[in-house]
Amino acid sequence: MTQSEFTFTVRACSPDLHFKFVFDGKEIFSDAVTAERTFKHCFDDENDQDHVVEFFLSGKTCEHTVVDDAGVIVEDHVIEIFDIFLEGVESTQLFYKLNTYHHSFNDENADIIEDKLYGIMGCNGKVEFKFSSPVYIWFLENI
Repeated sequence: MTQSEFTFTVRACSPDLHFKFVFDGKEIFSDAVTAERTFKHCFDDENDQDHVVEFFLSGKTCEHTVVDDAGVIVEDHVIEIFDIFLEGVESTQLFYKLNTYHHSFNDENADIIEDKLYGIMGCNGKVEFKFSSPVYIWFLENI
């Protein structure tokens, strides 16, 4: 069996925020991240298969965002996702290009919008990244 790796680093600025990492429907991690932490997940890369990586942020409230009189955010509690590697290849920019961020700006009554994640999860929601095996073929098709 051929194994590949998906790695990334998460940095959180608040223990109030809950981060969950799911790979192909299997929960890998679910807890508060109180500092910088790198995750590594190995998966089967031998067969033609679609993969889905999901990152979830929850626990953020309006009190976590401080806005000045001019409406400028001066303090915020967020989770940053960076240093993304797929099979040892730096893939952060490709991840940013191909992910989908589902959120509602922390408004439970608002419709969910689809956005891109450019490194910072600032709203409760889900980021979804899809790729396929074998990874080297997927890279050739997406780079």
